[in-house]
Amino acid sequence: MIISTGLCGIVFAMFAGQPLILIGATGPMLVFEENLFQFCKKVDVDFLTWRIWIGLWILVIALMVVAAEGSALIHYFTRFTEEIFATLISIIFIYETYKSLYYVMKENPFEMEYCSNESSLTVIYEDEYDVEVTTSPTEKHIKEVYNGDDKSYGHDPFPNTTLFSIILTLGTFFVAYFLRGFKNSTFLGRSARRIIGDFSIAIAIFLMVLLDFAIKNIYTDKLTVSSHLKNERTMFIHPLGNEDQPITVAIIFAAAIPAFMVFILLYIEILLTGVVVNKKENKLKKGSGFHLDLLIMGALSFICGFLGLPWMCAATVRTVSHVGSVSTFTHSSAPGVKPKLENIKEQRVTGFMVSFLVGLSVFMKPILIEVPLAVVYGVFIYLGFCSLSSLQFISRLKILFMPSKYHPDVSYVRMVKTWRIHMFTIIQFLCLVGLWVVKMSPNVAIGFPFFLMLLVPVRLFLKRFVYSEREINALDSEEEEKEDGNSDEHF
Repeated sequence: MIISTGLCGIVFAMFAGQPLILIGATGPMLVFEENLFQFCKKVDVDFLTWRIWIGLWILVIALMVVAAEGSALIHYFTRFTEEIFATLISIIFIYETYKSLYYVMKENPFEMEYCSNESSLTVIYEDEYDVEVTTSPTEKHIKEVYNGDDKSYGHDPFPNTTLFSIILTLGTFFVAYFLRGFKNSTFLGRSARRIIGDFSIAIAIFLMVLLDFAIKNIYTDKLTVSSHLKNERTMFIHPLGNEDQPITVAIIFAAAIPAFMVFILLYIEILLTGVVVNKKENKLKKGSGFHLDLLIMGALSFICGFLGLPWMCAATVRTVSHVGSVSTFTHSSAPGVKPKLENIKEQRVTGFMVSFLVGLSVFMKPILIEVPLAVVYGVFIYLGFCSLSSLQFISRLKILFMPSKYHPDVSYVRMVKTWRIHMFTIIQFLCLVGLWVVKMSPNVAIGFPFFLMLLVPVRLFLKRFVYSEREINALDSEEEEKEDGNSDEHF
């Protein structure tokens, strides 16, 4: 995963039409790969070998779509679809954090009394098992090696682990969130405020890791990093499989079906992320490169399949944070005047260095194993909330619970009746709930790209039969909104 993220990110940063987009693993893509792996087990097809042919078909489909200028169809994916998708990704970040903390709480519940003697953590099994036993509270699992399978057994709950994990998670989030807005405050000098704001996540991680290191008598889960790069297979996957699971012509052509679904996901994520980056509010001077970006992602999908690496795509939430970090805002000494976006530094260096450092982290085990997972959860919450704050959909959800005299002074409030604004918001919310149900349902999760595409006809139906042209343009346009206090909420 780390090697794939670094490799794809470096290539994309060097050659893409919009290098501000960050490449990485996303929830929908990982869910698809997991379902594809289960399908390959059922039909007795070698998973890695089939991925080569799927990757080749993705490249072929990408070439045909680019040749036909199919990227132009992205104009059907308007703000209506874009904000539902962005909200879903942000909610996934926040939900996964909650779920991870819930597992920590299940393994280390709050109790009135805990084992005060470390030796009480020792567990004795029957002689027929080969057991590795530890009495140290810094080792979480007691592993049993039996018939070649590694299994993890339970343990006595560690005192204060759950509480401290929650403190680290929320501490990382709040420190990063408030330091992010520090660059728009009145404290310190302009350069100092900007440095603190730009490195808010790094500062938050450093402070929370330092806190965890200082409190040695509380156990916390740490990042797991392999001590070496495993070499259990050849560097390149053989496209014809092996003697036990050969690849037939029928399997090669059948690979076009999952390839089409992966391509839909790539198409939506890379182009929608490009739309988010290139929207008018960001005041970019350089043009977009939708066709080139799509072609590069198709080529990278084939390369990843040939190397046996996970498929990557555009990481929307991380891209929004990246764009925010290279943004500059106006400064005014007038009281009550909030800063507005001035420009965005359009370059390839930051995207390249982010991906390079991600790949380099493979060799940073001594440092990474000291980072608690709870700190990573805090970063996830931060990314999720920062992305949500810039969405008009979230603003309209707030309007649902506001008296009309407190509604913001924006175009859609002036041009559309309040009850029709609420109806548009509720329809978006129901679509979001539907996508969430699909994503959480194992039997249909593999078809997530198709359900995401269904948002296009839903929006066209609203435009044709429910709202007038004037109303739908006000609610679903990309024009800049001059709303008080919203200047820094783009990122």
